[in-house]
Amino acid sequence: MRSKRSFWIALTACFGAFIFGGLHQFALSSDGYRFLNLAVRHSPQIQARLGDIEEVGLSYFGTLRLRAVGADRWVTMTLNVTGQRGSATVEASARKTGDTWIVTGASMDHKPIMLN
Repeated sequence: MRSKRSFWIALTACFGAFIFGGLHQFALSSDGYRFLNLAVRHSPQIQARLGDIEEVGLSYFGTLRLRAVGADRWVTMTLNVTGQRGSATVEASARKTGDTWIVTGASMDHKPIMLN
């Protein structure tokens, strides 16, 4: 009886990890991630604090929200940013209307910043 329960717990954990990994990969391939990645890399405020940006990655433990209604898109993501002088966590939101993305809000280590 105990081995059946262990089997189902292990199977459920594997399934959850598979879904989590798939969602992470889906988010990395989204145009919202690509837009926010570029906005973070070109932000003067982030560059002033971290230096030249070396890496921008999607956080495994932060916020990830993707929403679509018709042609409109909304995205909120927590990004791990590494530069020459250190690293930081950036939470950013953006909206796409038509073909144009705009940043609707951003913070770096819980302090508001501008990405535009």
